[in-house]
Amino acid sequence: MVISNINFNFNARMLHTDSNGGTIGAPPPTDRTLVTCAIISAAIQQNLSADGFNGVPGLGGAPSQNQTSHLSGLIPAGGNHAMLDGHVEWDKFSPLSPAVTKIRSNIIGVYFWW
Repeated sequence: MVISNINFNFNARMLHTDSNGGTIGAPPPTDRTLVTCAIISAAIQQNLSADGFNGVPGLGGAPSQNQTSHLSGLIPAGGNHAMLDGHVEWDKFSPLSPAVTKIRSNIIGVYFWW
């Protein structure tokens, strides 16, 4: 996780940008995500319909299966973001738009999209 994405408190005026104490001005609470829906997949592929958004193994290979929230068929429709000021926003899932799907990371065979 990028350190500037961590909400250390609700009234922050500055955000940490690195572990050396760098800071930037904080955006308003209307623009800061507090919690968001998880969009996860089991594989990293170019064919999204085969990406496994609805059969993701548990951490460490546990037999339990996990599923992405808000599926539209085999592909996620999007996700909710609860903001620091209390309102909720819907973001449509778009793997082609960096403004919506920014980063894809792999943690123990589970890929997180945001």
